[in-house]
Amino acid sequence: MDIFDNVVPYIPGEEDKLETEAQKILGTVNRDATAFEEQKGLTVGATCTRVGVTDGHMAFVSLRFQKRPGPNAEEVKQAMRDY
Repeated sequence: MDIFDNVVPYIPGEEDKLETEAQKILGTVNRDATAFEEQKGLTVGATCTRVGVTDGHMAFVSLRFQKRPGPNAEEVKQAMRDY
């Protein structure tokens, strides 16, 4: 099927991959700098829908924080800068 002018509502394996890879991407390098350590406290629920675009990627992200109230926008921006 041609992706242009179409929406693919389900891509087998994409949701599982996103749920596990987010822990790796947001993890750290171990003390010896020989391996990655996953972000174990992170729970990810994913829905992946593919829409044809000519350039780039887009993500819609909704976050729920264990700490209440969650961080404000400036704290989130600073955390991203520090990462």
